[in-house]
Amino acid sequence: MARELEEAYAEYNRRYFENQLPAVKVQWGKPGRDELANFRWTEAGGGDGVITISPRLKFSSRIWRWTLLHEMAHVRLCDHPSHKDVRHSRMHGRAFLSEMHRLVEAGAMDALF
Repeated sequence: MARELEEAYAEYNRRYFENQLPAVKVQWGKPGRDELANFRWTEAGGGDGVITISPRLKFSSRIWRWTLLHEMAHVRLCDHPSHKDVRHSRMHGRAFLSEMHRLVEAGAMDALF
């Protein structure tokens, strides 16, 4: 099923991000305390990125796909490893909400509901 995550990432990158997002590892796993998913750079200063989605979301492809799009918005906005320690509240601020709105307007959520 991890392959399904990778394929969805590639498809969404092509359809909604003009293939501008970097290649990142997309995996099922424990994202972090009290999180269902997250995006992290593996190293400050230039490591690879990793999106981790909780296996608790496997029961619904709609939910994990929406969650993947959410994390991809973070990838777009945090395109440099130096941003990896930005506070969670700022990660969901105005720029993030604008990006999510852009995805809705582009039709990214249509097939999910």
